Amino acid sequence: TSVILHKRTAYEDWEDPERKRDLLRLWLAGMAVYSLAVKPIYTTKALLVGSAVAGLLVSLGFALIPTDRPRTLMAAESIVIFSFLLHVMGHAVGLYAKISFYDKILHFVVPAGVAYAVYALSQSTRWIWPWTRIRPAETALYLFCIIVTFGVVWELFEFGTDVLFGTHEQGDNMDTMMDMLADVSGALLGSDWDGRL
Repeated sequence: TSVILHKRTAYEDWEDPERKRDLLRLWLAGMAVYSLAVKPIYTTKALLVGSAVAGLLVSLGFALIPTDRPRTLMAAESIVIFSFLLHVMGHAVGLYAKISFYDKILHFVVPAGVAYAVYALSQSTRWIWPWTRIRPAETALYLFCIIVTFGVVWELFEFGTDVLFGTHEQGDNMDTMMDMLADVSGALLGSDWDGRL
């Protein structure tokens, strides 16, 4: 008998949830190291490196979550890592400075992705479902409220770093309001990704 060995392609590696998560972790770790060598414009080096390290710690925290649906949990984890990565790259590579609308893109894309991640997390752990029956529209509203709250907390965090550390995370009132509008739009899209509303 002959054995045909199948050589995995890069696409197949990327489609594997565990491989995808590991590659994103490695990328974020690389950006953490790279951040030590750059001088960010809008934030401090310590906050930038801290953001990358926080992303890695959150990722490792996923290993402590019990689940009977590991692929779903890994999908949620990958989205969270990627969200941290987009933010870190924005400062480390200078995308916030080079692309005027990069911040607005993140304020739309990250809430949409995190809404899906929270839903995937709830499905992999069953933490929404054991205590009540929730209709699809209620699930969408629940996710929307969580993600919009995250957006508000993020704006408060940006304000706090600007006041305490002299960073330039926020612009004027218009910039903050446009960020929040993008957060709300992304949260709405992510919460209703399968037409629950």
